[in-house]
Amino acid sequence: MNNIIPCIVLVIFFFGGMFLIFDGFASYQSTSMFLSTAAESQGQVIQLIEVAATDSERARTVVYEPLIRFPDQAETDVEFQWFGSNPAAFNVGDSVSVVYQPGEPQNARVNTFSDLWLRSIISAAFGVAFFWLSLLLGFLLLFKKPS
Repeated sequence: MNNIIPCIVLVIFFFGGMFLIFDGFASYQSTSMFLSTAAESQGQVIQLIEVAATDSERARTVVYEPLIRFPDQAETDVEFQWFGSNPAAFNVGDSVSVVYQPGEPQNARVNTFSDLWLRSIISAAFGVAFFWLSLLLGFLLLFKKPS
């Protein structure tokens, strides 16, 4: 009976780790496929849009979402709103590299390492850590001396 809690933790860590590894791989595949057919353009931050948010302590705060304008392959100006932060990651007038699908320029992404790959890296790293912790816990439970 006293081994039930460690066994539950082992199962949660194992399946949680596997899920996060899968999520990291799926995110990597999605970004890779997107980039394989994406066009690149240079955009400009034309406005910072204030959006109400709630921080980790449930306090109301504001994040600043950049509105970015860039020319697509047909030289048509396209605008899109990107993820916000506080403090603002960009200033009005900043030049920003963007990538987009030629048929869907409104679904553009900011072309930075963190904006493209951070989710994949974090998911995979936590997944591997949880997976190895589950193996370690399993090993310790398997070879635990009876008390």
